[in-house]
Amino acid sequence: MNSIGRMIITLVIVSMISGLVLAFTFDAVYPRILANQEEKFYSALKELFPESEEFEEIKEGETTYYRAIKDGQELGVAGSFIQGGFNGDINFVLGVDTSGKVTGVKILNHLETPGLGARITEDFFIGQFKGKKVDDPFILGEDIDGISGATISSSSITSGIRFAAKKLGSITNGLR
Repeated sequence: MNSIGRMIITLVIVSMISGLVLAFTFDAVYPRILANQEEKFYSALKELFPESEEFEEIKEGETTYYRAIKDGQELGVAGSFIQGGFNGDINFVLGVDTSGKVTGVKILNHLETPGLGARITEDFFIGQFKGKKVDDPFILGEDIDGISGATISSSSITSGIRFAAKKLGSITNGLR
């Protein structure tokens, strides 16, 4: 066999072994990844409703919401949403209390540009939504200040939060 044939066989074997090692490694750590994501999600719920003693899962079609409860009383509802951003999806959790006010927004993960679009996670931007009524317009440049140099990211997340607030507001309307 010539040297090119041996080189091809060697590369194929090394590639197969590398692929198997990666597959087994992913299989081994995947449960931990899921557990960390779940912990991050419930931590976000607790930040949105710190006084809540429990979160009751509500399935409505393909959508799942979480009702915050304290002493048997419903405090509000939260949900996880995905909105397309500049570089990919933005996954966030939004809470709305029974009076129809946003309790907060927590961005779980995103692929926005560091230093620009990634600033959507900073308090100066994401904190603007806390306390707003679900019926507020949530319009960038009017009642929400955008991020300079990150217009697409800030308008995307603002649009997603507007949708999520209206969706959760329709659920909390039944709690009032």
